Amino acid sequence: LDRASAASDVYKRQIDVGVYLLHSALRDSFIKILQELGMLLHSNSMQLIMTVYLHRNFNTPIRDTGIFEELYPFVDYFNLLTYDYGQNYYHSPFNWTANAVNQALEEPKINSTKIIVSIPFHSFAFTKKGPLTRMGTDSLRYFEGDNPPFPEWDTTAEEQTFTYRQMVESIEETVTLVMPTLYFIEKRIRFCMEMKCGLSIVDIGQGFPYFMQLFQ
Repeated sequence: LDRASAASDVYKRQIDVGVYLLHSALRDSFIKILQELGMLLHSNSMQLIMTVYLHRNFNTPIRDTGIFEELYPFVDYFNLLTYDYGQNYYHSPFNWTANAVNQALEEPKINSTKIIVSIPFHSFAFTKKGPLTRMGTDSLRYFEGDNPPFPEWDTTAEEQTFTYRQMVESIEETVTLVMPTLYFIEKRIRFCMEMKCGLSIVDIGQGFPYFMQLFQ
């Protein structure tokens, strides 16, 4: 109880818990621990938010939807980590996000108001070898000079991409920058509104200040 009380001051009466439950021999034990933690926190007027790590599969991003029904009475919100996809030059593909929400809502007892969608404010750079780095507003440096990267809208992932050349480990390579824009964010906000889900902002400090005008 002492630790729970101390955490309440830090997290403003909320505790976030992220656990890899999939394909674990300890799955049932994790479920039991989270159920008991939820009861403990609720008895102290606190909330439990569980982060759900997604599988990098467009059609089945959640392999174990049973966790929602088992934990529903004990967890206040399920935060889906719908970012850092990190494959195929995708950062936060919209269809991957939508499929994750729809999978979670397939459970008959799940109310959409308990589902939180993560919206990233940071950028992601990729080379042919895979993800290069995560970036914030420093990505603007690539738009300086006489030959800024040309923007393209990826109609599959519904993300904004920019392609440019730079030296990577002493070798010149083509780099694809996937970068959140107002349209990218607005589309995901509208989706959350339509689905009656909550949303969380990832790396808010790495986003551009004008992003926040969409939340006013």
